[in-house]
Order: sequence, then C-alpha cells, then structure tokens
Amino acid sequence: MAITTPPPALQGIKADLSAPFQSQTGSRDVLLVLIEPHLLAYLESCQDEGISSTEATQKLKSALTPVISALRALTAQQRKGLAACTTTEEAQAILCAALSNSWGQGLKATTRQQYHTKIRRFLPLTEDQAPRYSGDRRPSKHASVRSGSTNNSLVNRKRYDQQTRQQENATLDEMVQGAKEHLRSSARQSRYDLYPGALWVNPTAHTPGVLNAIILAALLPYTLEWPSPRRERACVALICGLMLGWTQVLKNARLDGPTGARPEIVLNARGHLWMYPWQPEWLPAWLNDDEERRDSHFDVHHAPMSEYQLHLHPTIQHAIREAAKSGSKDLLFPGDSYREAIQDLDKVLKDMLPAAGSLTPGRLTLSFQGLANSAGYPWPERYAVFGRPARPHTMAAAYSLTPIHAVIRWHWRFVEQLLAKAQRAYQENQERFGPAPWPGAFEPNQSFPPRVQGFLGSWSMPKFKYVCQLVQHLGSQIDDGNLARCNAHNARTRLAVILGAITMGLRPGEIDGLTIPKRQPLEGDGFAQEVKRRGREVASWVERRIPRLLQPIWWHMLRAGASLRSDGQAQPMILGEDGHPQRFRLKTELASACQAAGLPASIRPHGLRHFCRTALAHFGLSDPDLALVMNHWAQGFERTSFVRLGNDLAGFDDRYNRAVGKLLKALGWEDQVWA
Repeated sequence: MAITTPPPALQGIKADLSAPFQSQTGSRDVLLVLIEPHLLAYLESCQDEGISSTEATQKLKSALTPVISALRALTAQQRKGLAACTTTEEAQAILCAALSNSWGQGLKATTRQQYHTKIRRFLPLTEDQAPRYSGDRRPSKHASVRSGSTNNSLVNRKRYDQQTRQQENATLDEMVQGAKEHLRSSARQSRYDLYPGALWVNPTAHTPGVLNAIILAALLPYTLEWPSPRRERACVALICGLMLGWTQVLKNARLDGPTGARPEIVLNARGHLWMYPWQPEWLPAWLNDDEERRDSHFDVHHAPMSEYQLHLHPTIQHAIREAAKSGSKDLLFPGDSYREAIQDLDKVLKDMLPAAGSLTPGRLTLSFQGLANSAGYPWPERYAVFGRPARPHTMAAAYSLTPIHAVIRWHWRFVEQLLAKAQRAYQENQERFGPAPWPGAFEPNQSFPPRVQGFLGSWSMPKFKYVCQLVQHLGSQIDDGNLARCNAHNARTRLAVILGAITMGLRPGEIDGLTIPKRQPLEGDGFAQEVKRRGREVASWVERRIPRLLQPIWWHMLRAGASLRSDGQAQPMILGEDGHPQRFRLKTELASACQAAGLPASIRPHGLRHFCRTALAHFGLSDPDLALVMNHWAQGFERTSFVRLGNDLAGFDDRYNRAVGKLLKALGWEDQVWA
C-alpha cells in the first residue's frame, strides 16, 4: 500500500532532523532530500502491518534516534561536508563518522555498532535495502529497523548455523588441547567418554594480557610523582581495574547519590561507598506486585537484598576519597579524565617495561578475572563486586545465595593477596625500578572487614531449616514399617528424587522427563542424560554423577520404576490411589511432601537446584566443579566462560563426594541400605 500523501506528523520528524542545522540551511536541505524517500518507505511498511499513523510516527521517531544524535554530534568541518555532499553514500559516511567523535566514543561498543547499522539503513545505497518495520523485539514501545535485503530467514539461519559450527569446533579444539596438557595420568576415564578429566584454564595469572604483580609494583610508586588530580585519578583507574574489575563503569561513578544507572558506585556525603547491583532486574514481577504471594514465598525462601553497602578495602577507599576531592560536576572522573588516566599509566608502563605491551581498560578487566581465577575467588562473590553481566557469570550469581559478609571477606582477602605480591615484587626488583620507595598507602592492611547482615543472589533459594525438615520427614516415612506397599514405594521414590535434586542439581524438567537409555546398566556412579537442546541443535548426551552415598537409593528407585512399566524403561514412577503406575511429577510430589511435613508453603521445585549450588559451594566445591554438577560447563564461548575456569578437574569425584557427605550430614540424613 503506497503512501500518496505524507502524514502531517512527518513534518515534526523533519523538524527534528533539521534542528541541529538552523544556521546552515544547505546541509539540512540536502539531508532531507536524501532521507525523505526512506522515511516514507518505513511508514509504508508500518501501514502494511496494520499500524496506525500515530503509532507508526512514534516508532519512526524512536528508530531515527541514532541519526538525530549523530547530526548533533557532527563537528563544524563535518557539517560543511554534509552541506556540500551530493550522494547518499557521502551523507552516510559523514553521519557514521560522528561515531568516531567524543559522543560516539562515549557509547558502549555494542551500542555504537547498532547506531552505525541504523544510520546506514536510513541512508541505504540501494533501493532493496530501504528500511521497513520488522516488528517489536519484545513487548514494548521500541521497534527494530531492518534492511529489506536481510529478510531472508532461511539464508540467515544457514549462515548462523555455519558460524555456530565453526565456533563450536574452535572451542572443542581448545578443550582437547587443554585436556592433553592438564590431564593427569591417574585421572579416571568416563565409561561414556563424555565427562572431561580436565578443562582448559584461561584466563589465569600467567595468561598473555594479564597484568601481574610486577607491573602493579612498577606503576604504583610512580603515580605519586604526578600533580594532583592526575595522580589520584590514575591511581584509582589502576587499582579499581586490577582489584575490582571496574573500568568504564568509573565514568559513571557519582559523588552525590544514585542516578539510576546500574551497576553504579556512589560516594555519599558521609564518605560511605555504595554499590547498586543487579538484583532488581532478576526478580519476577509478582514478587513486587503481589504482596500476599510475596509474603507467602519469603516465608519459606530467603529474601535477597536489592541494595547494600559495599565495604571496600581501606586501600581502595582511601584512593577513591582522594580522587573525589578533585572531582567536578558530581563525577569521580569528569569529562575525558578516565581515558587520560589510562594514557598516563600506559606511558609509564611502556617506559619502564617495554615488553609489557599497552595498558587498556580491557586488559585491566581481563587481569582482574585472571588474578581472581588463580586465587580461587568464587564467581558469585566476585560478581557482587564486579557487577558486569556475562551469561555464565550471572548464572553462577543467580543460582547461589551469598551472604554479604562473604562478599566483603573475599574482596578483602583478594586485595590483601595482590598488595602483598606487589610489595614483594617491588622489593625483589628495587634496583631495576629505582630508588622510589614503596607507597605506604598501599601496605597490606591487617584489619578485619565488618560483618554485614543480609544475602545477595537467588530469590528462590529455600531456607535451610525447611529443606532439613523436609528431608527428615521423608526419611522418617522410610523407617515406618506400617506403610502399605504402595505408600512405601512412593515414599522411597520421593526421598530418592528430592535428594537427587538437592545433591545433583537436577532441573525439574530433567526429573520429570528422566529416561535412562536401555543400554545403561542400573548401577554404578553415573548415568547418561540427554542435554537440553535449543533450535536445531543436534541431540547430545552428558554423564551426570551420582554421589556415592546416594547410589543405593537412586538405583533402587529406578529399578522399581522400570518394574512398573511394560517396556521396562527405567524412570521414576509413582503408584496412584488406584494402584496404577504414573510418571513422577516433581511439582506435585514436592508440594504433597511439604504439606505432609507441615511446611508453611511449598518449596519451588527449581529452588532445590539453587539450594544445591549454594550448599555445595558452602561445603567446599569450586565454581568449575559446580559448573559440572549443574551441567553448565559448556555454556558460552566467552574467554572467562566456565569451560576455561579453575584448575585441573581430575580430582572432581573425591571433592564432590566429600561436599555431598557434609551436606547430607547437615540435613540429618544417614546412608540407607537397600535390598
């Protein structure tokens, strides 16, 4: 459906496009002549989708935001060039050049790339690339804009599948190489050859690009020689990058209170440093909107805090307060001062250690992760300080409930270790570094961090006392010799499955859909399980470990389930009131068990998985070990993904069984002997 008469609202959009050029009529006329046909093409596609004129205009305004922002950010020379251009290609190049100005450099890399794409789509080089409405990405007022040439889902799917296979092959090659280098000769081989004996370790303190203690020792003394505030800002950029992973986020660090940007560092009037973390974005809407349901939920589950006071190490607090004295416009790093601080540090590093390479914010972040990995710094506690979202890392934080005092304790321990290493490195290389004394402000601090109450992380983590009460109730039913055969079978099945969820981290869907392959013997210390798939992914299997104490009751439950099926397939089965077998459903059976145990409300089935990760972490399992237990070890391809975290995993079985033994003992469950 063609638009013969431009809608009146289009005049307002034209005014927005010409507003930055009120004093240069030539440039705005040229731009409007070039862009108007494509604005009409976009409105036409909206009309074809049945969108009203008013709504289409609003969507067009939103889609034009990168173009209008780029116009306002043009330099005087670029505006003159736009006024003199005669082709769409020239106009497109000039507007995209604004992304290299200070405005564009202040955007995130992903946002800058998106702006670049949208500018090119509203100034396409060919007619088949004319922009059109492509539907909302999510239920909101924001709409995506795409080029006409990208509307071939089959081509895009083939290209995506090809890229995914290449990425998976590259990652697999790296894992194989890592296993060859780290696998111990005594490592136990899996029956199915699916369970890795070791994983590639990256990044670590020895990974290329990670700044080590010698570099910190070389930089810290010489930052004190610069004039203020250059000295204080360089010091904050260095130690916050290496010890907290804070780099670009420092640009938004305010001195007057929160602004709504998260994560955010705030230094309030009383000198307290606050961190506004990620938690509110993860809470489901009903926990905020339905007070009755919220109260009922938090009767049984822990209530995590959405905001908390982060007690930074005294060395870092001192550095930030000193830098705050020279801040302006309520910012710790006003204007372009953060980039200048990085440049100052880079110059000193190259002068002293030419082989060390350039110092960048990315290297500071990588260094924090590498040094933290090698120190055994847990991801949930690290994420609470670091505050940067990345899929495998947020998973660790969302699946765990972490006491705030543990976050602070790990932070202080890590900073103390790094300062002590840097001090030793300086003393060992004092002749090389020169006569400058080691700064007294950076001596390791022997004081203890304050103990703060409260928890961070999972909002569906059941309280330990209720899980303990549930397990003890199920165990008492097993000992009841007066139960009928039907009820005795059901009690044993419930206990086995719930203990499996608590110790193996099984998802509710993995329990309800659990099917053991027919070739799998119903004994041993593991079973093959199909990994959940997305889209067109090929079916694959992974071996899930069964804790040694749980093996008798687990295999008894599966053999009993197989005997109730006509095809002999091993899976959890329940006997109904009529005596007929039916498949186990965790939600139903867990609610029934909670009611029988006298709990105030049922525990969420997925909460048992969160309980598993939190409890096993408390009893000594590291993040790489937990990733294997939770079947998260293959998530993501980031350089700090779980595939590359931690040390050699050949001793996983022993560590896992020790942690499960401590957990079951704490729950009051003792090993049962099954016939």
